[in-house]
Amino acid sequence: MKETKAHNTNKSLSVRFIDIAVLITFIAITVLIFTFLIKIFVYSRFIAGTEIGGIDVSRKTISEAESLLETAITNYSKTPLVIKMDGTTKEIPIKDLGITFSTANTIQKAKILNEKHANILKYITSSKEKLETPLIISIDQDILVNKLNEEFSLSSLKAVNAWYKFDNYGKLQVTDSKDGLVIDKESLIKSLNSALGNLAGHTITISLTASKPTLTKENLEMQKATIVEALKHK
Repeated sequence: MKETKAHNTNKSLSVRFIDIAVLITFIAITVLIFTFLIKIFVYSRFIAGTEIGGIDVSRKTISEAESLLETAITNYSKTPLVIKMDGTTKEIPIKDLGITFSTANTIQKAKILNEKHANILKYITSSKEKLETPLIISIDQDILVNKLNEEFSLSSLKAVNAWYKFDNYGKLQVTDSKDGLVIDKESLIKSLNSALGNLAGHTITISLTASKPTLTKENLEMQKATIVEALKHK
């Protein structure tokens, strides 16, 4: 009888241990699933303090951030750029300057930056720290320079090479060379990236840099005698 009671007691304890183990396993699995779902929800969003192109995308999904940026770019692009150079001011639409915005690449870059600073607290709490990613822009420099040449008549500022010409008496003469001015491309690209990268401001000031002729009067004068002698034998 005693053996039967002891057997039943041991059996009951075994059942309880199994029930507790099942419960603990269930709770552990539930916590893991819950944590996984939270991570999927949270890490699919940008952390607090994230700005892309000057636009706050804190806790936004990638698609929400794309929508915000596209709207901001569209609104920004409605106003032409005010470009100033040497006392002359022109208003030129962004699309005419060979400039395009790369939203997808910018968001990908911002996402990588987010992942480096990621933790759950930063996703769900406010943050004084800003993670800023400027908009990536693509500039076709040929279109840009050609448009600016057209608007500001930059060809008239180019350096002039010395050359040969015959005077009224048939004598070979060398014309004067002239120093010129060209756009400082490095400064211009930097200014465009700064303004358009953060959709901040529409005024760009063009800097000019000195340009030297490739053929000077001194160079050609040294060859003049040789050319004159060659012409005599023709």
